[in-house]
Amino acid sequence: MRNSPWFFVSRIAISVFCAETFIMLLFPLLPNMPQLVEVFLDSTLLSILISPALYFFLYRPFNHQYKERLLMEKELRLSEADLKQKAEQLEKTMKKLQLAPQLLQAEKMSSLGRLVAGIAHEINNPVNFIHVNLFHLNQ
Repeated sequence: MRNSPWFFVSRIAISVFCAETFIMLLFPLLPNMPQLVEVFLDSTLLSILISPALYFFLYRPFNHQYKERLLMEKELRLSEADLKQKAEQLEKTMKKLQLAPQLLQAEKMSSLGRLVAGIAHEINNPVNFIHVNLFHLNQ
């Protein structure tokens, strides 16, 4: 309801009515005023009284809305920057996850190589022992 244009029009109408009523109350106090002075006084007082009313009823609410929008835009920019940073971190994590199978395969091969080396060592030791001692057995 407060954002309706009729709300602002009613505020202006009320301020004009109050200014005109104030001016009309001044006229009986000054009965011998020439017509030109009356018109000048009427327009001057009306503009003096309406200007603050227009400020308080129109400019301040719009200014408040403008400041709220600026604040929301700032928060939006901050959240966009935060989301961009999180997206970059997510991309880095995805690249690491894509490398994980290759690293796992390399680790498996390394373990298999150690296992084969251990088995070869276990076979090589007794065979070597027998080979070295065959000469002594022959004698």
